[in-house]
Amino acid sequence: MGSGDYEFYSGRKEYVKNTAGAYYAVRLAVLEKLLQLKEQYSVLVIREILPEYFVPLGVWVVREGARKALEGESISAEDMQTALMIAKSKVLFPANLERRSKLITMLKTQTTLI
Repeated sequence: MGSGDYEFYSGRKEYVKNTAGAYYAVRLAVLEKLLQLKEQYSVLVIREILPEYFVPLGVWVVREGARKALEGESISAEDMQTALMIAKSKVLFPANLERRSKLITMLKTQTTLI
């Protein structure tokens, strides 16, 4: 099924409940990369956990995995629909993720810069 948390431009007011430390581990890796690029982006992180991953090793694995992913080759998309299509071709994508994700919904319907 999966779980998720989100943060819009204005930030968060309380600790995340669904993904806890993993959220903050990925957030750190993403912010480090954005600082290095001196850019601002909307970021959607999808972490696929396969059955072979049966021993939780802690959030450091999540952070280092995110850092490694951010060092790799990137894929560009013209719009959100194309980006989601690419993501669906790369990982097992929960069927209802688009409907459940507040970030995807906002990015699909956003009409002004915030």
